Amino acid sequence: MLDQVARPAFPRTTPAYASYITYNLEPSGEYLTSPTATGQLTVTHFDSVA
Repeated sequence: MLDQVARPAFPRTTPAYASYITYNLEPSGEYLTSPTATGQLTVTHFDSVA
């Protein structure tokens, strides 16, 4: 569960968070998960060659 306070400057201290950054869209922004904005990541395929 991605439910920790995000501290991107210290990634090893809070490993259970995610971030999504948009650069080419208007307005650009950064979106982070947190205790109040939780998330989940499901890996459905892993291609170790590509």
